[in-house]
Amino acid sequence: MIWQQIRRYFVGRSLFEILIVTIKTVVGAIQGLRPIERRARWQLGAFDRQWGTETTNVVKRRDLDFPPDEAANFNQYEVSAPDILQKLLNIINLDPTEFTFVDVGAGKGRIVLEASFVPFYRCIGVEYSEDLYDIALTNTRLFVERAKPSVRPEFWHGDARDFRLPPGPLLLYLYNPFSLKILDEFISRIENEISSQTRKIFLAYVNPEHLKIFGGRSHWQKVSEAPEITVFQLRA
Repeated sequence: MIWQQIRRYFVGRSLFEILIVTIKTVVGAIQGLRPIERRARWQLGAFDRQWGTETTNVVKRRDLDFPPDEAANFNQYEVSAPDILQKLLNIINLDPTEFTFVDVGAGKGRIVLEASFVPFYRCIGVEYSEDLYDIALTNTRLFVERAKPSVRPEFWHGDARDFRLPPGPLLLYLYNPFSLKILDEFISRIENEISSQTRKIFLAYVNPEHLKIFGGRSHWQKVSEAPEITVFQLRA
């Protein structure tokens, strides 16, 4: 298994590319030994230590089970910062108990589990990778047994472009899950699906790599922002 992963990693790379990747890996490992880096990892892992879950470890894109023809459009799994949900709630004016929270690209489920403490009306994670989806379900079982949240986290496995939005007010959370192409198609689907409806829909874009996509869309109004977070509201 390990040798297969190593072989897959190096196949198609030139000697120069392998050298560059190796140097970056070594530099990253050295940087990870710094006290500030160790402290950051400790803070990230606090949730897992408390609830017995596993949400912290990064999963590289090459190790995820996305369809080969789509894999390049999806990003690796990284957990959201421990305080990101509270930062979001501090800059957006809504009553969480009236909103369904939807994490698009939920990965191992951490932010959905955290959202169940708020609590929102419902908390849903959408995940395309079956491997990550299965981990999210395991994490949910462990978390619910110990934390006993008032709202049970839910997960949906599949392509976000096929996900039917639940009824009522929504807060969509996207931690830069996919490429500009997929984001464009996802946003278009939201617009088409609710074109004849009147309800509140917020979209929180975290680590917003493709902000320009909203520039040409008149239905989306930027309503708030903070470092690493931009919040839009969908206007009918």
